[in-house]
Amino acid sequence: MAPTVLRPLHTASPPAFLATAATLVLAITAAALLLLLQQPWLGLTLTPGETGLRVEAVDPASPWRGAVDPGQEIVALGAPGQTPFALEPGDLVEEPDQLPSSVEEHRFFTRQGAIHTLLLAPEPTLVMADGRTLAATPLPHRPLDSIPVTGWFQWVVAMATALLGLGVLAFRRASAAAWLYGVSGVALALASWSAGIYSSRELALDGATFHALSILNHLGAVGLYAPAILGLFTIYPIPLVPRRWLLALFLLFLGIWAAESVAWIQDNALAIHLPTLATTLTVFLLAGWQWRATRTAPLERAALKWIVLTYVLGTALFIGLIALPGVLGVAPPLDQGSAFLFFLYGFAGLAAGVGRLRLFELDSWWPRIWSWLLGGAMVVGLDILFVVALELPGEWGLWLALGLSGWLYFPLRQRLWRYWVATPRQRLEAHLPELVRAVASAPDAEAMATAWRQLLEHMFRPLHLTPSHDPVEHPRLDADGIAMTVPGLTPGTALNLALPDRGQRLFHPSDPTLAEAALTLARQAFAARRAQDEGMRQERSRITRELHDGLGGTLLAIMHGSEHPEEGALARKAWGELREIMAALEGTPRPLNVAANDWLGDLRVVVTATQARLEVHTDTGGNPLLGPTVQLHARRILAEGVANALRHGGATLIQVGIAVAGQTLHLTVDNDGTAPPPELWSRGRGMHHILRRAQSLGGNAQWHARTPSGARMEAWLPLSHPQESPS
Repeated sequence: MAPTVLRPLHTASPPAFLATAATLVLAITAAALLLLLQQPWLGLTLTPGETGLRVEAVDPASPWRGAVDPGQEIVALGAPGQTPFALEPGDLVEEPDQLPSSVEEHRFFTRQGAIHTLLLAPEPTLVMADGRTLAATPLPHRPLDSIPVTGWFQWVVAMATALLGLGVLAFRRASAAAWLYGVSGVALALASWSAGIYSSRELALDGATFHALSILNHLGAVGLYAPAILGLFTIYPIPLVPRRWLLALFLLFLGIWAAESVAWIQDNALAIHLPTLATTLTVFLLAGWQWRATRTAPLERAALKWIVLTYVLGTALFIGLIALPGVLGVAPPLDQGSAFLFFLYGFAGLAAGVGRLRLFELDSWWPRIWSWLLGGAMVVGLDILFVVALELPGEWGLWLALGLSGWLYFPLRQRLWRYWVATPRQRLEAHLPELVRAVASAPDAEAMATAWRQLLEHMFRPLHLTPSHDPVEHPRLDADGIAMTVPGLTPGTALNLALPDRGQRLFHPSDPTLAEAALTLARQAFAARRAQDEGMRQERSRITRELHDGLGGTLLAIMHGSEHPEEGALARKAWGELREIMAALEGTPRPLNVAANDWLGDLRVVVTATQARLEVHTDTGGNPLLGPTVQLHARRILAEGVANALRHGGATLIQVGIAVAGQTLHLTVDNDGTAPPPELWSRGRGMHHILRRAQSLGGNAQWHARTPSGARMEAWLPLSHPQESPS
């Protein structure tokens, strides 16, 4: 159970949480500023001199204005009745942990305390290198405008990192990654607040205060930030190790901090710089591990890309410019306050990664940024190589670096990038053939919806494609680019596509535009197809009326007025076939059992007239509806198959089979005739018509010999087909 004092903050709404955090951050920053403003002020800008401190500038409000000029050197600081205290260039060290050991740090803090005590004396004196002793009283408080820019900058960094960390935590308090990010933000703020105070001092701070601020700085940088950031990379974006290891990380680094604070570890390189450098290198290794672990998780990979681009790069620059020189025992090329800019850049980028803010937009410029960074590094690296290693003049080194980079590196980089990394942007033209094929093969709205689904599958290759219960008017990205909802071809329908390219990437912001263009073309094509179909339907209706009123009337007159029975029978048969043709033109479907009864009725008349026997086997399955085209072709195929068996095989037994297998109508005609095997037949008009009818519907027909005699005709027809009239 959470402590009572923390319960309100723990359960507070995000705005209340952020308001409380902002109040605390501003209060701590104000306290840091107040502590610095309460220090005595000389009004001198000092830098390390040859033996003492060199005066770079004298403020107009300085008590020593007119007595001290820029360029002069102060070698000691005294007070009435006290021996002058010799000043050293090292008294202006910006960061105490740049000193080699805790022994040197202790001496430094002792000297800072002694100098600070002299500054508080009633009338301290400056002993100049030329032997003069200048007495004056420092101002009791520093003016606000005397705070250097680096101090303000470090406090801005402190406030920003604290608010970023606590801001992410305010909205994601159930996330372990957000908690680690929040701890790392507060830790960075502790380091920046304390460093901003002592690095902005004019000359000295109270020794105990300075030491406490240094310990607080190390607590933030080593004791809390290092384990928090390592823990974050072990569980985010994908957990790599059990979370119980997080406690071990914090205990390890807090132990290092405690040992350094009480001088159990005296080597600063070992106690401070090496853990910082090791943390950074371990973060790089964990980032590589995460890269491998997220190869099939596009959202996590996008978050990792952002983290690598911002945090890892910013941290590498800070460590390379500040921590690494400390390990090597050389002066940093950049002051610590300015170098905190890299930490702020990296930490802000990490917030976007942990908060997953519009990560789907990253793929569009991720390669370009790395290309720009590597290109710049290549030019600078070659320039350094030519100038330092080959000892060429600076201008020659720069020209050679630019030449090699422009003529060799950049063309090679472009080729390799296109081959290994770059993903070509999708263009609608590449999908037009598939769009045309889909429209051409879809006979109705249902088939067109299926074709639209297949087209989206072809274009985006999503890992999941399902109907959406959230109809949209225009394509929309969802879940940070994991999914995209696309309208259907008919109002009120939509499809949800998730994880494009089989889960290898997120949807790009240009993907909805591509889907919108394809949708517009598909709808226009489908509308044109429906208009064409409506025109065809009207024309068929007109032809049907003409056949019925013209030829139909003539046949009816013959049927009822002929004096010859043969003519009447022939007219009735012609009238039946005419009605079948008109039904096909009108497009009226019928259940299979109803259509089969008509077919078999005709076949019984034909077979009975030849004294042969007819056996029928039917399996209509779910009794599907047959379109008129399929009905007509099936009837003609059966009739032709039976006629061939009777005419050429001398059959005495005809067996007709009608069955449904999946989405296929299976027709068979078996006979016991004495004709030779089908492979010896010469294909005549009847066989040609059967095969042509089956293939026109997308089916097929075959003939086989039976044992001991006879033959079988088989035909497979699709239950539905876009064709509406027989050929």
